[in-house]
Amino acid sequence: MAIPSLLLHAVISRKVKGVLGSMEQITVGFINGLPSPTAETLTLERS
Repeated sequence: MAIPSLLLHAVISRKVKGVLGSMEQITVGFINGLPSPTAETLTLERS
């Protein structure tokens, strides 16, 4: 029972790492697509 459990754990761990990597790439792309704050928007946020 131990060896099949270890194999299943390895497969699931690899799949989860792949999904997390994809999510990180999507997040970076989203963040890079946001407009950078300008001096005007920064002063409006502080008010």
